[in-house]
Amino acid sequence: MPRDSRGGDRRKALRALDGMKRLPRELLHQKSHCMVITACGRGGQWEQAVKLLREMPTAGLSPNVITYNAVFAACAKGEQWKGALALLKEMTAVGLTPDVITYSSAVDACAKGEQWKGALALLKEMTAVGLTPDVITYSSAVDACAKGEQWKEALALLKEMTAVGLTPNVISYNGLPSMSPWCTYNSAIDGCSKGGQWKETLALLKEMAAVGLTPNVITYNSAIDACSKGGQWKEALALLKEMTAVGLTPDVISYSSAIDACSKGATAQLFPCAKGEQWKGALALLKEMTVVGLTPNVVSYSAAIACAKGDQWKVALALLKKMTAVGLTPDVITCNSAIDACSKGGQWETALALLKEMAAVGLTPSVVGYNSAIDACARGGRWKEGVDLLEEMRELGVVPDVITYHALMVTCVNYD
Repeated sequence: MPRDSRGGDRRKALRALDGMKRLPRELLHQKSHCMVITACGRGGQWEQAVKLLREMPTAGLSPNVITYNAVFAACAKGEQWKGALALLKEMTAVGLTPDVITYSSAVDACAKGEQWKGALALLKEMTAVGLTPDVITYSSAVDACAKGEQWKEALALLKEMTAVGLTPNVISYNGLPSMSPWCTYNSAIDGCSKGGQWKETLALLKEMAAVGLTPNVITYNSAIDACSKGGQWKEALALLKEMTAVGLTPDVISYSSAIDACSKGATAQLFPCAKGEQWKGALALLKEMTVVGLTPNVVSYSAAIACAKGDQWKVALALLKKMTAVGLTPDVITCNSAIDACSKGGQWETALALLKEMAAVGLTPSVVGYNSAIDACARGGRWKEGVDLLEEMRELGVVPDVITYHALMVTCVNYD
């Protein structure tokens, strides 16, 4: 929701509260409380919504299911999943029977609080008490699973929806822009993306088209990211091309993920280039970004630098220099990629210099960076420098791993 809209809802909530306080107690009734509670929820004032619920008995009023549902919605918007679950128990304790709206709001609260187990438990509880989850309930549960990186559960829920005759569509979500059908699929695709399940992601893209939904930029970004994580650079680049073909404008995230896919597919063939030349494709994408008016960010450059392997260490350093020239500050990941490029190119002195520069700008090298630097020493037969790096790691509290010790052993073996 736009910032101005949120501010407007908040002002409306405060006005409603102020107006309610001015009314004589005998004029207050359940409907007025429910209206103000709803206004508080829309304005992000979940604490006030709960407070009004608690004040109702003192005004001689008994909250009903509709009142509780309004408070549930407020808690969901405020990401108060614990409060929502507590209210659910409270409802049954006072003799009220939660309905589909109640459970849907509780599941939504769990989704916003990234509590996927709680969301699934509520879904199961609904059926146990004889309630049938609707499209909104399922969509919230899918969102919860996606946020919890539970792609299998997210896909299972989508299949379950169709099995019971529910299909995400625009009409189902009319008036609920924050819970659009795109959100349902985007959540599922995002869950698959986080799990690196690129095949399932592409299948969901096709399924969207089958139910009459057009993937948006967010959908494509998640799909490209899934292909990147799965090392499927061809599919990632095809999706980037497809975006423009369907009238969508790729953003910085789209390009960064595609460049990252080139990095992860570093042993495959890219465009007409020979094996190991993905860096050319990465540079082409970086250039394309500026041509279409996008400014590459740290992630974009880091991914491109990661493509520069072996003889392309000079390209990696040039990109690193360009980053700082345009006002971007390299992070640990960027530096790690540059050190690795130098290592693969046999430039142990440059690798050590980069490691030293990291400390100078306040960055603490990770075990990945140290491993690449020690590997560079191994390739250059510099066993003493490799041992010094191990000691430095211990001093800084960076825990060596199996790769560290293996690289150090190679360093000693290669010493002439």
